[in-house]
Parts: sequence; C-alpha cells; structure tokens
Amino acid sequence: MMQLERTLENRLTALDINFESRDPNTLVLNAVPVNTRFFNKERTNILVRRLGPAMPFLVCVDEDLKYVGADPALTRTFATGVQRQGWRGLVLRQDRNAGVETIVEQALRLLGTDGEEPRMSAIDTASQSDTSLLAAFATDLTALVRNGARAPTVGRAEEIDQAAACLIRWSEAGLALVTGDSGVGKSNLLHGVAAKLATCRPELTLLTLDLSKLFAGALFDAERETMLCNLLDELAQTPERLVAIERLDLAVRETPHGPMLLIRALDNGVRLAGTAAPTYLPRFHAEPLGRRVHTIELEEMEPEETLGVLLNLREALGAHHRVEIDDSIARATVAAAGPLEGNYPAKAVTLLDAAAAKAALGGTHVIGLDDVYYAAKWARSTPDPQYG
Repeated sequence: MMQLERTLENRLTALDINFESRDPNTLVLNAVPVNTRFFNKERTNILVRRLGPAMPFLVCVDEDLKYVGADPALTRTFATGVQRQGWRGLVLRQDRNAGVETIVEQALRLLGTDGEEPRMSAIDTASQSDTSLLAAFATDLTALVRNGARAPTVGRAEEIDQAAACLIRWSEAGLALVTGDSGVGKSNLLHGVAAKLATCRPELTLLTLDLSKLFAGALFDAERETMLCNLLDELAQTPERLVAIERLDLAVRETPHGPMLLIRALDNGVRLAGTAAPTYLPRFHAEPLGRRVHTIELEEMEPEETLGVLLNLREALGAHHRVEIDDSIARATVAAAGPLEGNYPAKAVTLLDAAAAKAALGGTHVIGLDDVYYAAKWARSTPDPQYG
C-alpha cells in the first residue's frame, strides 16, 4: 500500500481529511476543504494515481468542481481537465520522480485548502520563472551553421529564399511551412535558411526545435497544449529569435486549439518556420490559419544534385570512419541507391555511410566498389537526421 510521511498524515488528519490507499499506486483523499472564495463548493475529493512505475502521478478532483476566480493560470488548469470516471485532471508541473507527499502538498495549495488564496508551490513558481522551454529544447541553428557544425545545403536556392523571405516580412508574419516526403531534405533546408539569414540579417538568430521531443511523455492534450502555448509566449518576448519547429504537424493534430495558438502567435509577431509531412497539409490550409501559411514543397532531388550532397559530406563522413571517398565512389553510391526504398538524397547518404562503415571494419582506408554494392544489399533507407 502507498505510505505517507507521518507529518503529512498529521496534517491531513488536522484538516479532517479522510484518506485511503487502495493500492501501491493509488491514494484517495475524501472531503478535502476548498477555498469557497475561488471555487463553487466547500469540499471535494482528490484522486492521486501513478499510471505506471516510471510514470508521473495523475492528480484529479471531482468533476463538478469549478473554478470561479479570475486567475487565468488556474482557469486553464480546470478548464482543460480530462474527464475520467467522474474525475477532472489537475495539471501539476512535476516530473515522474516526484514523491506522493510533494504531489499532495501541491494539490492542497492549488485548492486553497488552508483557507488561503490558491497558489502554486515554491517548486512550481521557480520552474515557471526560471525554466525556459527554448533553453531546454531548442538548438541555435545559426551558431552551428556559422561554426561549420552542420552540413551545407546543396541547391534549393529558390526554396531557401522563399522561407527566409517569409520569416523576415515586415507587414505580416507568416508561417514558412516546408513539406515533402521523408528523406527529401526538409531539415537540411533549414540549415540553408539559417546560413542565408546569418549573411543578410546577422542580428537574427534561427533556433530549431523538434516538437515531438517537447511533447514526449505528455499524457493528455491539455499538457501538450499548455507547453505549446508557453513556447509561443516565450518566443513573443524575444522578437530577434526565430524558430523552425520540426514536425509542426503535431501542433495541429495533437492539440485541440493548436491552430488558434499558432494564429495568435503569428498575429503577435512571432516568426515561425516548420516542417510537416504532406499528409497533414489540409489541416494547415484550413482557414483562418491557411492564409498565414506559406507552403514550400520539396521534390525529391535528381541524382546529379544528390551527387553534390555526397561530395559535400564525404570529408566529414571520411573523417568519422577514417577512410577516403573519391568521386567515383560517390557516383557509384548514387547509382546503387536508386533501386532502394526512400528518396534522394537521404537514401544515398545512408548507403555511403554504411559502405564507409563496412570499409572501416574491414581494415581498409579507401572505400571500394565492393563496399558500396555489399552495403546496398542490407542497407535500409533510414533517412539521415539532417535530411529527414
């Protein structure tokens, strides 16, 4: 059964709260006093449940408890609750390692159980003021490009100009949405945009952020929506920072109000770029978001263009595997990658990487044609992260 610290047991008893531990992962607090200045009832019930051994606690209250105060943070907390078996979820900023005592204390403070104004805990207040989502999840793409830490974008000059022009508009901020099948180079195009802006607008910084990483571990739509809202609010405070959000389609299919949040951010001057699979384009083109979206469609590269990509990458690839890659091997790789599943240039980059690895493991210092053709037999066309 779930065990509580003696001090917390005494406090709950003093508040006339009856509590029971149903199993090692579930705690129920009955008839918890609520501050009626801010809520519509005197008492409520709290359910504290850990969904799994490595999961955070889910904290719920009675479904009919409504917040009636003016604090927008608490309004969002209760308005976006998840109904489950007559319960409404409380959003507490906590990680999966938080103990039940900490969670219960936060829930009591949030309900104003002691007769005081509902408040977040000291831990939560600090996290809200000191934690930056951009610092935690974003990468300074402009700095990486200037330092030569990212592969240059080969070709795509027109598409780069389209995206860069959309990001620096004066009259109305638009969303530069880069779309195309997996492997055509959506992520790598962003590197070209960062390089372009670093040259013509050096005062601006382009950050990149993978939305799937930000949303990882979020159980409910409300959590994802809150994180997206906080991210966009943070960007609105620093207009010199632009952000390119990878897998931006998650914002319109995993958050109920994602399109409206994007619209509000764009109207407030936030300058956004993003990548998305073609499947989800209709969601971006629906009004009123559609008129703010500038779609940049990437087609699969031609073999000759892909050869340019390999020639640009061969020095870095060769240094990593400690092998030499000459022009003929690069051409042979492009040809051998043609029948493989996937799109240029990603499948060619993957094949050359596999061939270089085979040569290095074989103890040779120069990639041979046999390495390329052997690697083509078992190479899977997994998109390179820079060309996904």
